[in-house]
Amino acid sequence: MTAAIDPRILSQLAAHDFKVEECRQTIAAHERRLDALKELEQEYAGDTAMAKAHLNELKLSIRQAESEVADLRHQTKTHLGRLNEITDSREYRALNEEIRYIERQIEEKEESTLKTMEEAEKAEKAVEESLEILDSKRQEIAAERQEITEDMEKQRGMLVQYEAARDAFYAEVPPAVCSFYDRRNKRQNMPVVWMAEGGSCSYCHGRLTPQARLEVTTAKKLVICESCGRVIVAAPVVPVVSMGGESTANS
Repeated sequence: MTAAIDPRILSQLAAHDFKVEECRQTIAAHERRLDALKELEQEYAGDTAMAKAHLNELKLSIRQAESEVADLRHQTKTHLGRLNEITDSREYRALNEEIRYIERQIEEKEESTLKTMEEAEKAEKAVEESLEILDSKRQEIAAERQEITEDMEKQRGMLVQYEAARDAFYAEVPPAVCSFYDRRNKRQNMPVVWMAEGGSCSYCHGRLTPQARLEVTTAKKLVICESCGRVIVAAPVVPVVSMGGESTANS
């Protein structure tokens, strides 16, 4: 390791990037949840719309059946009026049979309409229940949406602060360290990670040898994870780069 590449500086760079990335991921997660809430609300609204559409179909069917029954009753009344005027027995029997046929149609349609009315009553209750559920869910969604929106604003404010802090620290880092860090950043996500408890890579959880753990702790040299190829460093404690940009790197 060259003297310019101090693992402690890499640790601090990673810490700054981690805070920025954590905020961004939180905001992205909030945005996905807001989209999911919108879809959820649309689903409940869709269920209510379907229930209303079913009820409207039943009501339309009832009105059509009632209209048909009224027409049949009018036909029956007309035929009965003619019946008293007919003198021919054959014509009388034919018209009388037509009247009985119409009356059977009326009876069947009235029975069918009664069943449809019963179904419409159930559909009416289903619509009322669906509206209650929709109203309740909308209130829950609105409350969650408000909570998410408030936290998103908080996270955006924190993101601005974290990005400013990262840029300010980055400006003080020696060019050699910046170049090393940037090159690795282009090749892999989270190029610098911390050593987890028990002496393993916090990214892939690959175990470190006792010698590697010691080297991470003492920050004497760069330790590369044999499994994922990321630089493993100790968690940052205090800045190691002065305001003048001079590194306290160890050789």
